[in-house]
Amino acid sequence: MNQLNSGPSSEDVIAALRQTGFILEQDVRKVLEKRDIQCEVSRAYEDPDEGKSREIDVWGYKQFYTHESRRIVFGIQLLIECKNPKSPYVIVGRAAKDTEKARVPFGAKFYAHEGISIPIPPVPPSTASRGSTRRSVWSVLDLASAPGSPSADSFIGNQLVVMERKKEWIADNDHMFNGIVMPMAKAVQSVSKRTVARGVFNPDTNFSLNRLTLPILVTSNDIFEVDTEADVLEAHSKPWSNVTRHIKTDKMDLQLRIDVVQAKHLDSFLDERFFALGEEIAARVEKCPEVLTVTSSEDFPAGAQLGHLDLSSPIK
Repeated sequence: MNQLNSGPSSEDVIAALRQTGFILEQDVRKVLEKRDIQCEVSRAYEDPDEGKSREIDVWGYKQFYTHESRRIVFGIQLLIECKNPKSPYVIVGRAAKDTEKARVPFGAKFYAHEGISIPIPPVPPSTASRGSTRRSVWSVLDLASAPGSPSADSFIGNQLVVMERKKEWIADNDHMFNGIVMPMAKAVQSVSKRTVARGVFNPDTNFSLNRLTLPILVTSNDIFEVDTEADVLEAHSKPWSNVTRHIKTDKMDLQLRIDVVQAKHLDSFLDERFFALGEEIAARVEKCPEVLTVTSSEDFPAGAQLGHLDLSSPIK
């Protein structure tokens, strides 16, 4: 029989699927479900630029804190893109500066809450009020250096490239921005806007829906990290790394940070990033739940535990 005219075998089908990201998506789903993370494959979102329906490969969510009487909910959602490249990814970057670590990654915001107004202290010898400034809840909870915080990473990636073997190895990033970075930026922007619309706090009718978003690229191949500030440039194999890109269009202006994770290390990544951060935030919120409802530092009730909060004015 002419094999070209016969149908594919089971092995052929599975081999063809493994060349795509479809099997990897299901593998990621199984990892999340085993960790009691709510998940959905091929979850739809609206393209904020074009208004079209798009899909994120795997969506995940876990609720870490609920306060029924104050009607507060906090959770973390995962927006996961799955790629099965034939060659490794390389992330080019450098050691993170303190100012970069302090920056709030887009997605790591409490979208039901615009922030907390902090009075600006007067400049001696004047005692007149200088008004107020607003600090994000991320900053008030002092999460830049918290366990699992993306801001605590010592390396910051600037470029994501893929290695391709031709006559020799070449590093290529032609399709990385449009094929990976932009779709993830649109997904984060879309779900963030939707969370804002649903999350406005109304103690009579709604819960305050506080949700952080972690964009993740899961790859079945190796990941290498190149620190351009090292005395000798070397590519080091890593279980996961990160890349940050600035996205600016007519409808988007954001600093997108993507965690890039090897599939075989996803479980460890969830332990050290997702669960560590979620549980730490829940513990800090539990000490003072009002941090997710008040809009001014002067609105905290008497007796509220404020010692672990950073309510200092960033303007001196």
